[in-house]
Amino acid sequence: MDENRQYWVYSLAEADFDIADAFAVAITTPAAGSYKLKVDGYASTTCTEVWYEGATIGAAGTAAVWRSVVRSDALSDASHPVLIEYAGTYTGGTVIFTKVDRDEHSMEFVLKPSTIYRVTFTSAADNNAATLQLKLSKRR
Repeated sequence: MDENRQYWVYSLAEADFDIADAFAVAITTPAAGSYKLKVDGYASTTCTEVWYEGATIGAAGTAAVWRSVVRSDALSDASHPVLIEYAGTYTGGTVIFTKVDRDEHSMEFVLKPSTIYRVTFTSAADNNAATLQLKLSKRR
């Protein structure tokens, strides 16, 4: 781990991830700061991961909380400037990454300020087990 960065995580998991299921997450960046987001998706059968830049939130989802990896960090878990939510209605945006695979999906981008990103992780089969891990970092 780079000592010059701060790190936070958020994850979703489901033991019975079916075709009709999807993890849908929206990440909204603040006007200031340079953040890098890495998303790791893991599944027992095939899943599709898609990243969109410049998305719109139609109906807000459930607010999520970034958890600091360095538990003694001064930035508390609940007051993070990069907002994250899941299970809302997210549309539009430009596709910047797509992957269809089984096992591990992994990609990272340095995020633009004042932008909404949406990440979807969709099962291609019933009875899948899946987890989506989002790892955010910022230069100190």
